[in-house]
Amino acid sequence: MCVLVHTLSPASSCPIHQHRPNHSVAWTSTAPVWTDTTIPLPNTSDVQGTIYWSPKWSSYVWISGDGFPNANFYISTASNPERPWTAAKLFYTGIVGVGSLPAYSAVAHPSLTDGTGDYIFIGWTRTIHNAQGNQVYDQPLVRVDWS
Repeated sequence: MCVLVHTLSPASSCPIHQHRPNHSVAWTSTAPVWTDTTIPLPNTSDVQGTIYWSPKWSSYVWISGDGFPNANFYISTASNPERPWTAAKLFYTGIVGVGSLPAYSAVAHPSLTDGTGDYIFIGWTRTIHNAQGNQVYDQPLVRVDWS
């Protein structure tokens, strides 16, 4: 699996046609398949997430939710993007919506920050009722300041 990091220069990012499985030191041109059990990052919740470099902690940061239907956000860090990753810790619980899609797609948005690593924006998708009583999509955006 190729890990693209927000703050790396284009020369440091991996080419689209190459992948690096988490367990491997070598790059390969064979794309991983979704059933490959070596793809998930250890100590993460095995759901979509955001990986970026944090200058504040001098480490890579993984932020994600714990999957549908919650808006729980977890964080894990590593000195190397391939591993080892620390055990994921819950750091924020957002308000879920209503209906069939209470909350999903929890992600971090490092590109919305000033790059210091002092804070992060997180967001998720949920359904809520609008003024007319219809279910509509809503995407809260929350700033989390690290102490």
